[in-house]
Amino acid sequence: MRKGFFALVLAAESIFFTAAAQTMQEALDRFNARREIISKKGMLALGGMAAVQIAACTPLIFVTRNQWSYFHQMNVYWNVVNLGIATAGYLGTRKSSGRSHSLYETFEKQKASERIYLFNTGLDLAYMTTGALLNTLSYRVNKAQDLLKGFGNALLLQGGILLAFDVVMYRVYKNHGKKNLPALFERL
Repeated sequence: MRKGFFALVLAAESIFFTAAAQTMQEALDRFNARREIISKKGMLALGGMAAVQIAACTPLIFVTRNQWSYFHQMNVYWNVVNLGIATAGYLGTRKSSGRSHSLYETFEKQKASERIYLFNTGLDLAYMTTGALLNTLSYRVNKAQDLLKGFGNALLLQGGILLAFDVVMYRVYKNHGKKNLPALFERL
């Protein structure tokens, strides 16, 4: 009788722990699915902004002169890169979409996303500083004054746009983690 009772207790514990593990994995999968949606939407927004700017600035290169032609050139160059980054980011998220991750992997992926956007805000400030420096240099040189001013203004604009984008994305990721990660750890 004791062996039967012991076997029954083990079976009940096994079922309980299996069910608890499944609900934990389901919660992790929901968290990661939401994180992937945030990533996809962010990359679509970045790619959309880049495509609009490429379409708007390309014809302006040929109908403007002086610093404005250079301004539009740099905007096109910049946004070709942004479009490439957005496409790669979107495809990368689609490729990894739906995979299950452990709590540790989930936490690491969440924090990595936050760190990337926080790091990017620093880069954005560097782009804007470089743009301001190019503008300042344009007043001190005789040659390439229009190029320096046009490229400098474009860097200020693009750095500002990316700064706004990266701050918003950082806050969205940060809020997602702050709102949902504690509940995952409470399940332990």
